[in-house]
Amino acid sequence: MTEHSAWIIRPYREGDQAAILRLCLEVFGAEMPAAHWLWQMLGNPTRQAVIWVAETRDGTMTGHCSLIPVPLWRDGKVGIGAWSILSMVHPDYQRQGILRKLVAAAEAQFAEANGSAGFAFVNQNSIHVYTRQMGWSELQSEMPVYFAVLDPSQVLRKYIRSTAIARVAGTIIRPFTSLVFRSERGSQGAAVRISRVDEFDERVDELWESVRPDVKLATDRSWRYLRWRFTESPREYVLHIAEDRGQLSGIVVTRVDMKFGQRFGYMAEFFFRPGADEAGIALLSRAREVLREAGCGMVTAMALEPPAIRNALERAGFRRLPRRLMPHPIHFISKDLTPRKDSLTDPSSWFVSWSDHDVV
Repeated sequence: MTEHSAWIIRPYREGDQAAILRLCLEVFGAEMPAAHWLWQMLGNPTRQAVIWVAETRDGTMTGHCSLIPVPLWRDGKVGIGAWSILSMVHPDYQRQGILRKLVAAAEAQFAEANGSAGFAFVNQNSIHVYTRQMGWSELQSEMPVYFAVLDPSQVLRKYIRSTAIARVAGTIIRPFTSLVFRSERGSQGAAVRISRVDEFDERVDELWESVRPDVKLATDRSWRYLRWRFTESPREYVLHIAEDRGQLSGIVVTRVDMKFGQRFGYMAEFFFRPGADEAGIALLSRAREVLREAGCGMVTAMALEPPAIRNALERAGFRRLPRRLMPHPIHFISKDLTPRKDSLTDPSSWFVSWSDHDVV
């Protein structure tokens, strides 16, 4: 516990949940469902979250930060890393050093429990605090985001009030968008089957093992982790798999969200067995169809490594979103708590998808 004349820093105690959720509403202006917080913080199968809070002498919560432990594939083996999420300080108590003390306390506790590294996606308001004051480092390149227009009429409805006019305009430009974002179907072969599932099974472990030689740094996509990440999450995800003679060839996970005033699709997770590129493209094509049927005008994906993932996205009609069209910068930062030779800021080392960003 750290004391100050007006507030104290202490670890999470049972019963803090209600105050944390109120603080979240006050800071971000959005209510976090209690079920989502419980899933994030207390339902984690890797380890329980490291949570620190700040409160005034009369018990009013003024700040919070947490590290969500995850299995980290690094240097040829699995260790423990953590996503730093929900770092927040009440507006009335900012610029008093609360956040720095919260993060330092959480880092120390995590490192003591043999955690190796922390990482986070932070907004424009937080990037300088983390990198200039707390010793975190940003990835040495911008995060590549890919997108595809699924239904131009839905996209235009954000800018054209009349649904009828948006539909007509969408019909006019549809041949152009269909050409630009044209997806190959993928030559599945007679033995390859694409199907929707309620949850992934243990075969995901063997599939991920086939991908890992091409990956240096990643949240380890084990079956146990993906079950927590998608099946047990309060959010709704749609899961599809590709099978070839009973062997799992690839997976794709999609999610629909309201973003920018319209229904927006995300490729939350996507990877496939090396050499099974056609099955990967077929998975992406099916996922695009599912999202379009769900009323999404646009879909996005995030991918760094390996190159086969990016190539499959491009063949499936996704295009790299130009930096000038990004609605806001995406900052991926990290801090090495047990320094090693491999760099956490090297973009050629990371396997990252929207499921990493979407953990919040």
